[in-house]
Amino acid sequence: MRFFIYATIVFSPLYIVRFKIFGFPTTLLEILIIFVFLLFLFEKFKSGDASFFKFFPRTAFDLPIFFLLLSAVISLFVTSDLRGGLGIFKAYFLEPIIFYYIVVSLFPKGKNVLPLILSLVLASIWLSFLAILQAITGRFSLAPWELAQGRVVAVYNSANALALFLAPAFSFLLGLVLLGGDKIFKKKEYVLLFSFTLFLAAPVLVLTQSRGALFALFGSILFILYFFLSKTFSIKRFLLLGLIIILVFFSVFAFSFFWSVGDLTPLVSQESYKGHDTLQIRFYLWEGTLRLLRDHPFFGVGLNSFKEVYFGNYALPQYREPLQYPHNLILTLLVELGILGLSAFAFLSWRIVVMLGKIGPWGISLAAVFLYLFIHGLVDVPYFKNDLSLQFFLFVAFAQILKSNEANL
Repeated sequence: MRFFIYATIVFSPLYIVRFKIFGFPTTLLEILIIFVFLLFLFEKFKSGDASFFKFFPRTAFDLPIFFLLLSAVISLFVTSDLRGGLGIFKAYFLEPIIFYYIVVSLFPKGKNVLPLILSLVLASIWLSFLAILQAITGRFSLAPWELAQGRVVAVYNSANALALFLAPAFSFLLGLVLLGGDKIFKKKEYVLLFSFTLFLAAPVLVLTQSRGALFALFGSILFILYFFLSKTFSIKRFLLLGLIIILVFFSVFAFSFFWSVGDLTPLVSQESYKGHDTLQIRFYLWEGTLRLLRDHPFFGVGLNSFKEVYFGNYALPQYREPLQYPHNLILTLLVELGILGLSAFAFLSWRIVVMLGKIGPWGISLAAVFLYLFIHGLVDVPYFKNDLSLQFFLFVAFAQILKSNEANL
């Protein structure tokens, strides 16, 4: 049973392997999660614990997770693409949340949690090796246009996707290594393995040339280094301050548009933008998205409807590439899940922040991960992908199962 959980984590990037079963589209990752779920149910029934309410344990995050799922269900009634919306619902919400509860159920109070971490390590290692092979040979890439610009992608179709997966794991492992990994794991071999992974992943992250990922990673590294040099700072206060700064930034940005205080992207020309500044492109995208939200303020446009609605009515003339999401976590949550979804995600983040202050070195390492996600979320969407949503809830599971005491490794 646990072996398939580890395999699901290790091979989560292979959601790119897609096929159909009886006419229904699916992915390798989805098959692994479903198989783990069926095994979990079988063991529950076999043990005589067949009560529905005993299938999954109670956790500190049940209420925000419930509201997050509720917002996703409501979005299915709003979306203009029900088939696509159902696919997003099961891949980005239902399946990773089920996986979260299975992990929490099978690893209570941190018991034997090390294999979960090693699974994340193995995923980082094989992705990094593939990316380095691409950089050396100039081959084996699914996105040759990225490789032509010197950007590695591993199994993904964009370098940014690789950075989005590797950087949170990098932050987590760096925290564990620098903040007493030898004491936590008892054996130096694990610290050496984590260090090897960091040295392998670091150049890969640089070769992705993802400015958002590198900037966010810089913030999380500074956070870890502070604790490495000083043990007197409060994780809770630090992350709460970060959340407040992000909310203030977004509020000012939204206010400037809705009340016409000023535009970040004045319409100086009706011609398409010819430059390559991705931040300027995001300004165009964000302004158009805020226009969309002015007409759909409460429920957004539903799951998987942004591309159709935005580029049909709200895209600015300077930049009209049909992107899937508005490259900002808050805007994406509002567009896909509405105010309820954003509130549920904020509620979940708040619960995580409150809990992390009680875990010690584990809390600092996990705090670095969520700080990275918050920072990168300003310019991208470090959740709305199959592997990223699973990874996110894996880190939430770590916060839950390690909350009361240090892991029994």
